[in-house]
Amino acid sequence: MSDQERDGSPDNDEQPVQLVPVRRRPNIIAFVLTGAVIGIIAAVVIANVSDGDGNYSVFTTFGYFAVIFGGLGALLGGLIGALLDRR
Repeated sequence: MSDQERDGSPDNDEQPVQLVPVRRRPNIIAFVLTGAVIGIIAAVVIANVSDGDGNYSVFTTFGYFAVIFGGLGALLGGLIGALLDRR
């Protein structure tokens, strides 16, 4: 009887465990949505602070600024996420 059989330990026929490095990536969608939300918040602030000329309501002004700043914020957030992904 061999030593392994006496000890009750299994045979060591298994292959050794190979460790694989894990690459963590930033979630680009989260950066895009965060940029869009920040842009819309900026639109709310600018629409309420600015003195309108009377031709447009506060909601119309907010709508224009929300589209512009929301789109720019989403673009900027996507660029930041892509830069962090390349790093």
